[in-house]
Amino acid sequence: MKFTFKKLFFITIAALFMTSAVMNIIEKSEIEQGISSKVVRFHIRAESNSEYDQKLKLLVRDDVLAEAESILAQCKTREECLEVLSENIEIIEKAAQESVHKNGGNAEVTAEIKKEIFPLKTYGNITFPAGQYTALVIEIGGGKGRNWWCVMFPKLCFVEESVVKGENTEKQLSLILSEDEYDEVMRNNDFEIGFKFAEIIGSIF
Repeated sequence: MKFTFKKLFFITIAALFMTSAVMNIIEKSEIEQGISSKVVRFHIRAESNSEYDQKLKLLVRDDVLAEAESILAQCKTREECLEVLSENIEIIEKAAQESVHKNGGNAEVTAEIKKEIFPLKTYGNITFPAGQYTALVIEIGGGKGRNWWCVMFPKLCFVEESVVKGENTEKQLSLILSEDEYDEVMRNNDFEIGFKFAEIIGSIF
């Protein structure tokens, strides 16, 4: 196949573009892994998607967060947070179970700290990338209902999709994240790679 200068030019540009794209993917992956290694998530699963179970999930969430707030009040690092959560996991589980009972439920509750896959999640102007995070996981009954997620450390558990964004929120993030990681969560940008050059090359041949 004979290559004209025009074809070679576009092939060279496409190769450079793809190399840059791959490097960006690697860099982004490293940033996302850095973010996930510095925060602690909170994940609560409802027993089912019934109206009652979904409301109960949120009531349990509120009671667990209230309990956790006092327990984690002095934590300054992720490691301290995980250590304190581990030491108080039975207390947290008991608070969740009592919340179920006082709100008319009888499902058994379990609480544990483990690694789970979280989807990309945006809270106002702050976005946490998808990936594997260490989390406090509360499961009500069989845990087959819709989930609720938030960031437990630093203290960024938001209600629904809103966030009171201010200096304190930004400061908490800036203290634990690198500059690149901080920029990633604050920019609220999904990295997407288009293959326009591939389309251009295909149209040339």
